Amino acid sequence: PTIRRGYLQAIVQRVNALEPDLVAITGDLVDGRVAELAPHVAPLQDLRSRHGSFFVTGNHEYYSGAHAWINELQRIGVRVLLNEHVVLEHGAGRLVVAGVADWSAHHFDPAHRSDPVKAAVGAPADAVRLLLAHQPRSATAAAEAGFDAVKFQLFRVAQLFAPEILARSPQHRKRVAWELPLEHLAPLARRCQEKG
Repeated sequence: PTIRRGYLQAIVQRVNALEPDLVAITGDLVDGRVAELAPHVAPLQDLRSRHGSFFVTGNHEYYSGAHAWINELQRIGVRVLLNEHVVLEHGAGRLVVAGVADWSAHHFDPAHRSDPVKAAVGAPADAVRLLLAHQPRSATAAAEAGFDAVKFQLFRVAQLFAPEILARSPQHRKRVAWELPLEHLAPLARRCQEKG
């Protein structure tokens, strides 16, 4: 296992101290089976935020028994988004939070093929749309599905991106898209303002 209960408990306390509106966990939470690691992941049930905690699978969940982990996370109150979305009301605005399975998930379970289009079905057009994904390979499909922003786990800096910027970025093709200058996010900021 890569994490232990005390370490995760400290993270949960720090996150709660920020009084977040929502918490997004974008995969690779575990490297082991539920039977081994459930007690170490249990502190996630103590996460507190206005709109809840959301999770999307990474490739490590599939190496470690994804179905059992999905059930365990849901049991402790973390909402798992598998090619689906929720609509959050916040003040006068609405935010679509969607999630897709890991890009490689279909190799483990064909029903878990990553599908941003399916995740967006029925989402209100006037809301800002945020896609949670584990890998940046989802960027092109996210842009085509109409997402305004994408949150990836595999980036180290500036993890919120307008998907069409990544989809056409030469850096993305070189797998170093995290080096994109932040000023490229201006179109995203404008779109979010326009949508309220």
